[in-house]
Amino acid sequence: MTFHIQRRTLIQSELESAASIGVDPADVASAQLVSGGLCKVFGIHAGLNLTVFDVIAGTALGEPVRSAPCLAIDILFNATGRGWISPPDGGEDLSIPYRRGMMYLTFAPPGATGRYDVPAGARFHGIDIRIGLDFLERLGWLGAFAVLTRGHPHHVASCGACWIGALSLPERIAGQAKACSTAVF
Repeated sequence: MTFHIQRRTLIQSELESAASIGVDPADVASAQLVSGGLCKVFGIHAGLNLTVFDVIAGTALGEPVRSAPCLAIDILFNATGRGWISPPDGGEDLSIPYRRGMMYLTFAPPGATGRYDVPAGARFHGIDIRIGLDFLERLGWLGAFAVLTRGHPHHVASCGACWIGALSLPERIAGQAKACSTAVF
């Protein structure tokens, strides 16, 4: 099975290319984390992209990959395994269990390095929305993420450099996200 990456920009985006914000699917492929499937990266605006993916995991434990500073919103339709984010200060890795029907939010102002432990051959299907810090600041939203602490009701893991939260995918968002994924594939 082969792995394909398609990149498109929206005409309104005025972008020349759909560069990935955060983790680039090409880095995931070179780390042998996927053995097949498809990723479609859409450049929506400078500092905002959407990736729809339906892939098959390659190696069970891949090489670390690096994400640029961003806010990541991940909606998982099909997932299993877990990921780890390594704090930049060398502290203990943060563990995140992957579950289908979940929505994850990762806020990493300095960026993050992570690795994945997904069973080889497992299907990983979902949507990833990445928002750069400059875009968040232009929207006036960057300060809103200061409330993300260990005491937040959706907190899963955090360190001084990043915060990860998860919640069950609300039915309305699930329907809209699945419709988006179906339209893209």
